[in-house]
Amino acid sequence: SAEETESSVVVDNVESYHVHKNMLASGERKSEYFATLFRTATEGNCSEANASISRIELEGIAATAVPDMLDFLYGQESPLKVSIETVTALYSLGDFFNIKSLRWEARQFLKNNISLSNMTTIYNHATTLSNQHVHKILVKFVCEELHNICPEDRIIETTQLEFWKQVFEKLGLSPSTEEYSEHL
Repeated sequence: SAEETESSVVVDNVESYHVHKNMLASGERKSEYFATLFRTATEGNCSEANASISRIELEGIAATAVPDMLDFLYGQESPLKVSIETVTALYSLGDFFNIKSLRWEARQFLKNNISLSNMTTIYNHATTLSNQHVHKILVKFVCEELHNICPEDRIIETTQLEFWKQVFEKLGLSPSTEEYSEHL
């Protein structure tokens, strides 16, 4: 019956997406989160899954990327629709819903498209979403591009001191060295 194969995902009590359980919980692009949720429902152990409605609280920028995530899950052969504006949100959704292929696609896009001109956007989104994985990618990128960063670059103004500590630690500079102090 339709009730057994369909479900609704309600994001932040605002957007509701009608989804098919099989599309979310099976295949190469499946969500382990939904697979577990629906399996638990079948076993009768979860009232949320039995109601066929999942209510999910997401940060605003992650919530706006849910349609792209669903398109990715439904379009088994289609490439991920991703941009600099959505990559961190999609990576975070991949983490939240445990979608390995979504995380991998977002990580590949990020590694291939990050630049000095767009890294502030990525940094701000990673900070908003508390995404440590994306922060690590940014730290690595900054270490590789440090010689191209000027004191007046926007990334200098917008990043927190903790980010730069991670950069210098990755470069092998400890807070006790004179070189470290000179860079700060």
